[in-house]
Amino acid sequence: MKKKLVIYFFGNIGTKLISLIMVPLYTSYISPSDFGYFDYWLTIINLLIIVISLQLYEGTYTNLLKIKNGNEDNKEVLQNKEVSSIMSIMILQIFLALIIIGICFILEFKFACLSLVIVILNIIFSTLNNGIARGYEENKLMAISGFISALFILTSTLILVKYPELLGIEKVIGLFLGQIIGLSIAIIFLLIILFKKKIINKDSFRINFSLNNVHYKKLLIFSLPLVPNTISWWIMNVSDRFLIIEFLSSAHNGIYAIANKLPALIFMVNAIYNLAWQDEAIKTAKNEAANIVYKKQLMIYVYLQYSFLILFTIFLPLFSPLIIKNDFSEANIYIPLLTLAAVFSGISSFYGTFYFSTGKTKGAFYTSLWGALLNIILNVSLIKYLGLFAPVIGTIAAFLLMLILRGISFQRILSVRFPYKTIIILTSLFLAVYYLIYLW
Repeated sequence: MKKKLVIYFFGNIGTKLISLIMVPLYTSYISPSDFGYFDYWLTIINLLIIVISLQLYEGTYTNLLKIKNGNEDNKEVLQNKEVSSIMSIMILQIFLALIIIGICFILEFKFACLSLVIVILNIIFSTLNNGIARGYEENKLMAISGFISALFILTSTLILVKYPELLGIEKVIGLFLGQIIGLSIAIIFLLIILFKKKIINKDSFRINFSLNNVHYKKLLIFSLPLVPNTISWWIMNVSDRFLIIEFLSSAHNGIYAIANKLPALIFMVNAIYNLAWQDEAIKTAKNEAANIVYKKQLMIYVYLQYSFLILFTIFLPLFSPLIIKNDFSEANIYIPLLTLAAVFSGISSFYGTFYFSTGKTKGAFYTSLWGALLNIILNVSLIKYLGLFAPVIGTIAAFLLMLILRGISFQRILSVRFPYKTIIILTSLFLAVYYLIYLW
């Protein structure tokens, strides 16, 4: 697990640092209103990716990892079967999206067309990277491809929003094109390497549904509960944008979107740890000592999260003026609270690996659903009175509820106690630091 942590760290830290570098780019060259509009479309893109992909690449990743670490004699045959099935499904998903793009093009919905192109590219990238490469434990390839994607998104976006006259486009169009260019280059890189490693070949691109229907059924049983689960996460993470635009303005949405960019640092820590931990959890799920392993890793994770949160909150006023400029400075007061929400989200995701490792993905859906409902209720009730603090409070409360529900479920099944005392003490310490620095 330590080796994987190192690989995921260097792959993800590069990606997230590039995302962080983009914050001053956004705040220097783009108005809050334009960025708020782009962010609004990104929320729609993220939802469409979930609905069209059906999260099937998650099932492929899990199956490939189990095959590789299993005792079967015909591993290569089983692996080829998994790759063939997910590639066939991916081709059909692309075909469906292309039909919708054609309709949008005829109706001259340019932003819808650009958004759907990004959806297609994300599905291809996720299938090749998160499904196949990760399932074969090609972790270096996975990390490098993510870095390449982020790097080219940054460079192409920088050129297009700073010099939009080169293509005669609006700056907001440049944001869309930057995403398309970066993802396209990363996909080409992935295809070349996967071909060289003989993980995929020409036959992989043939639509093949002659495989046993039971196989597809199992894949759907595993993956389909992840769709409403991921939609629930989408609601908690980005549905706030719709309410902000409806009750406040696009400019407010731009400020809120920027406020969510810096907490991405702790999401980086979460992503690195959970990628390695999920691999380990799947392998040790049937181990008699699983509860001991889970308990140890849980406490390490909790202290890691809160240490980062408190240090980040203390030092934020020193470096935020270098990153957040112009009309976006209001975002500073919301950033530490959104980072607290990211901590609750991270610990909740740690518990969520149990659902993946045991195949009980329905549990992930139900806990996420309750969190999403609470988020919507609080947002609708408070946004007229508290402004941008309403979605902040709603996000914190939603992830906290989901964390508690998963912690209780985890405690019943694996006899690993939910560390509520530790979480209460550390959260109180954070709130004291936040009050003294930002509200005193």
